[in-house]
Amino acid sequence: TTRCRCKVLWSTQSGRAKACSRRLLRILKEEYGNVSVESKFMFDDDPALLSPSDDDDETILWILMVSTTGDGEHCDSIQTTWKSLLVRSLSKKLLRHVKFALFCLGDRAYGKQFCAAGRKLGTRLVQLGAQPFCDVGYGDDGTPNGGVFCDYDIWLQKNLLPTLLPMKKMISLPSLILPEENYYKIVNVEKEEIEKTITTTNINNDNNTNNNIRGSTPSFLNDNDYNTFFSSLAPRTAYHNQKMWKGIVEENTRLTSESWEQNTRHIAIRIDETGKETMLYHAGDICTILPRNSKEQVEKFVKILPFDIQTTVDDVIEIRSSQKEQQQPWPKKCTLRDWLTYCADIAGLPEREDLRLLSYYCKHDKEQHEKLLSLSETSGSALYADYILREKRCWSDVLYDFDAIRLPDASTLLQLLPPLRPRHFSIASSAPSTSTTKVELCVAVVEGKTPLGEKPYEGLCSSYLANCKRGDVVRLWFKPGSFLKLPMKTLSTNNHQYETPILCIGAGTGIAPLRSLILERERKRPPKNGNDDNKINDATLIFGCRKKNTDYYYQNEWENIASLSVFTAFSRDQWHKVYVQQILKQQKDMILNHLLTKKGAIYIAGGAKMARAVKDELLELLTSVSEEKEAMKFLKQLQKQGKYAVEAW
Repeated sequence: TTRCRCKVLWSTQSGRAKACSRRLLRILKEEYGNVSVESKFMFDDDPALLSPSDDDDETILWILMVSTTGDGEHCDSIQTTWKSLLVRSLSKKLLRHVKFALFCLGDRAYGKQFCAAGRKLGTRLVQLGAQPFCDVGYGDDGTPNGGVFCDYDIWLQKNLLPTLLPMKKMISLPSLILPEENYYKIVNVEKEEIEKTITTTNINNDNNTNNNIRGSTPSFLNDNDYNTFFSSLAPRTAYHNQKMWKGIVEENTRLTSESWEQNTRHIAIRIDETGKETMLYHAGDICTILPRNSKEQVEKFVKILPFDIQTTVDDVIEIRSSQKEQQQPWPKKCTLRDWLTYCADIAGLPEREDLRLLSYYCKHDKEQHEKLLSLSETSGSALYADYILREKRCWSDVLYDFDAIRLPDASTLLQLLPPLRPRHFSIASSAPSTSTTKVELCVAVVEGKTPLGEKPYEGLCSSYLANCKRGDVVRLWFKPGSFLKLPMKTLSTNNHQYETPILCIGAGTGIAPLRSLILERERKRPPKNGNDDNKINDATLIFGCRKKNTDYYYQNEWENIASLSVFTAFSRDQWHKVYVQQILKQQKDMILNHLLTKKGAIYIAGGAKMARAVKDELLELLTSVSEEKEAMKFLKQLQKQGKYAVEAW
């Protein structure tokens, strides 16, 4: 009988693909029982993934959840695997023993790039000999009543699970942790040992504040206790071996007018610990910020916990785990309050599988137990979308609403709550010079009210950054962005002018990476010759926002850059809406001259719908002077040369 080994693998940027994998593992465990572990979960966590099998009596089944990020790109957690798959010398029979079931996650707002990463992966697997196990599934963020999760449930029930049924006896699946299998243990640290841990490096003192709200003895938390935890959160593609940096906030000013509905901040962060030889980042790169929960959020959460847990939140504890693999590496020593502040994502939205686990702790209350179960079921996806997604109910809200939940001890929280998820921001500054090591961000603070209950909500990281004061410490990483080949060669006849002009198109905070690119070229531009009075114009910016007097970011800077031409689209300054794609249409001759005559580069940044509309308009302009196929081929060629890049979200 042919044996079958199963691997469940995912790549994700926001966590949705991981949530899909988690749900699948639970369903398979209930159907197939607990058998041997055959999965590392994330693609790049399995170094033996592409090792060929010579056993003709063995079939390998990969069940893949693949998200798309940016302009049809793969997520960080699959980058290494994807590069390995693209090696031209690989045998076309390399994966002949592999069958794969593929579910792609994306957003149809991206147009033709919808689920592009998953589709590219599926195509490449077939080229290397793998066989599709069932129809490919597609999850759309915009699907009513649950988004990708609604589409995922349909794919599971109609495609994957029915196809798996005949293989029930021959399949091997990963094990799954259930509530009664708590692998974490909390040990109180004696006072004598606490005194030994006092160091000058104290996490609580990063912001010169005492986080112990009740005024009890402060906990002594140093980075050594947190190193493993911080390392587990590092972006896979972060520079300097995924090194986390400590930055000091130098500036935090509001860019929008005080009367405007949107609060957008310009934040400057200085990094002192690097040597002069270290290049922290390049123009157009990404800064990944590790947020923390506010005092108010933590106190609200603590008040919902059982009284016996509340009384120990400021005791120093040691966290131990009985399992080395596939467990979140929490800090070695901390207080529960500091764990809730720096580590646990208490402001996050619980997944459906979280609600199912919580139902285990209120079995004594039949009504609440059944409600939590129904919220976690496939048939309850619309209910989950209304209760959790639309109303943005976080862990505190759920524990408050379901007051019958009885958590046995604090160690249960270590198993239930996910870790804080770092957030990515486009860098708005030019690459640091040897004399200064600073990064600048343009951050729109996320805040609003939910549509049904008008519950106020705010973005965790954007609010954290908005509230940072001068001198506060911020933990961050740097990783590559979408703009990797900024043209820097100057003309041989005039070294003050760049050979390749750039056209930057963006809206809103999409201005951040474009500002980085423009300032980088200005910083490195050679000085003019003394007798050269010729006007230089080798950069153009097309920027869109709502009103000139409210959210025209960095207006004064643009007016003071002599080499820059600026076109604006203020959508609310007149009775009819004006967007950047309409400016492209109005400036048709200039755009075509930039692309076809001057051989210029185009960089686009901003929302997904804007980016798609701009690309469509560019193709329309190019097809006015050539065939559609030629226009598409032209843009692809520019992309290969690094002269066409998009950063969309």
